[in-house]
Amino acid sequence: MRQASFLILILVILLVLFITNPGTDDFASWVIEDRSDEGLVQDLISIIGEPMISEMAERNNYFIFSIFELSAEGVDEELKAVGIAGNFIKR
Repeated sequence: MRQASFLILILVILLVLFITNPGTDDFASWVIEDRSDEGLVQDLISIIGEPMISEMAERNNYFIFSIFELSAEGVDEELKAVGIAGNFIKR
């Protein structure tokens, strides 16, 4: 009985992580809101805005979390973040 309830708990946690795995639009919004004071991001926002940031972002989807990378030609900086449960953690 304990093994079955433990397995159900693990499955529920994985399902919640799968459902709340952020997409590129979520990443672009996060970049605009939380990272607009950084050099690369500030330059990109002033030039192209949120739709283009969404297009430029590279997403590696692992179903329960995603890894995002944002870079631009001619800019040495690169923004990397892990998205999990609707949140982002800068790497």
